[in-house]
Amino acid sequence: MLKGIILITVCVMAVSFSATGFCQEQGAPQAVSPEQPAENTEYSEGTVLSVNADANEIAITEYDWNTDAEVNVTYSVDPAVQVENIASWKDLAAGNYIDIEYVVKDSKRIAKYINLYQQAPEAPASPEGEEAPATEEMEE
Repeated sequence: MLKGIILITVCVMAVSFSATGFCQEQGAPQAVSPEQPAENTEYSEGTVLSVNADANEIAITEYDWNTDAEVNVTYSVDPAVQVENIASWKDLAAGNYIDIEYVVKDSKRIAKYINLYQQAPEAPASPEGEEAPATEEMEE
């Protein structure tokens, strides 16, 4: 009986000591380079006010949750910006509704991704010289 207890104790100790060997990290730890900080991507959406292709900027009206109001914000556009549902960000027009992912560098918002969510509605074309049909108001 004593030999059985000793044998079980030795086996339990051998397993417990070998388990700590599996927990050790292999290889040298990798340090994060201070030259390449991780970019914190932020998200917004809004209606395009203007597109300035020469300055690589777009201005949109978006909702600011901190002030509980609509605000106008200008974004610089990254040369490698990714776009969706449009050929180029330069094809955006006032009134388009867009989603935008951006990073903040040196207090500037730099657009990394732009998705055209909804195009601006076009004004109905009426033949020259004709007036658009009048709408009738309903009387109560």
